[in-house]
Amino acid sequence: MLFKRICHIGVVMPTIEAAHAFMGQYGLEIYMEEETPYQSHCIFTKAKPNESPIEFIIPSGGPLQAFNGGKGGLHHICYEVDDVEKAANELRAIGCRLLEDEGVMTGCGSKINFVRPSSSFGVLVELMQDSPT
Repeated sequence: MLFKRICHIGVVMPTIEAAHAFMGQYGLEIYMEEETPYQSHCIFTKAKPNESPIEFIIPSGGPLQAFNGGKGGLHHICYEVDDVEKAANELRAIGCRLLEDEGVMTGCGSKINFVRPSSSFGVLVELMQDSPT
């Protein structure tokens, strides 16, 4: 497999205020923020050594807004890869279905794609090339 490491854990939050409250409760700091191509605002936390950051996803519309009945929760695990297309093709070769035909560029310059939960034992897995974290 072409996976390098767990890049981050994605958590959907119903509001920015809820994300900030969670960060305050657990002493997390903001590393960066961006808008995604999936109708949502994302906040990445700073990671300490040997940690993976958390990506808080605050939907502004689309299917993520209704995730877990609108309450949010654990959404995905992201693996950093050297090449999204190669990793996607390797997974397709063993029968996995991906969300996109080709990787999608994010606002921070990373290229991503997702393995559908139906192909990943119920877990949504993100593949990220050129991780900002």
